[in-house]
Amino acid sequence: MVKQFTKPALSLDEQLDLLAKRGLKIENRAWAKGHLRRIGYYRLSAYGLPLQFNDPARLPLHLFKPGSSFGLIVRLYEFDRHLRLMTFDAVERIEIAVRGCISNTLSLHYKDPHWFLDAAHFRSAAYHAELRAKLDEEFGRVPPPPKLRGDVFIRHYYKNYDTPAYPPSWMLAEALSLGTWSKFIRT
Repeated sequence: MVKQFTKPALSLDEQLDLLAKRGLKIENRAWAKGHLRRIGYYRLSAYGLPLQFNDPARLPLHLFKPGSSFGLIVRLYEFDRHLRLMTFDAVERIEIAVRGCISNTLSLHYKDPHWFLDAAHFRSAAYHAELRAKLDEEFGRVPPPPKLRGDVFIRHYYKNYDTPAYPPSWMLAEALSLGTWSKFIRT
């Protein structure tokens, strides 16, 4: 059975009244309204779910457990936001390290910064051709227009060098997505 959505838009004061009616303690209405304005009721409400009774037989729905407060919901949101930022920071550091390690290791091993141009370094000629096609796509050798030529170091390479057709591996490591770049090590 399909139901029509009929919930009305609520003002910030009406949103706070609804939360209070459900048993949420609102310590400071002005402070809470500021958070609702900046973050939004919908996003913050997700952090209130663990503070609500989870018993379908209990009516009305969305009642808050004793001791639940708007401040606690904001603290949960802030904790999640900080954790997400720290995770992204860590993942970025790992990604940069992996890119650099692949480029440095293979460039030194093959004694060539353009090692990826030699099909002998890959498991098959077909696989190498697939990677070259991806490079052609990324660097504008086939339509659509080049995606990566906006990077300063890529523009510099093409302004100053005609060959090889692609920049050295350390530039590719910076310009390609990690997903594309990681395909180069599945040799």
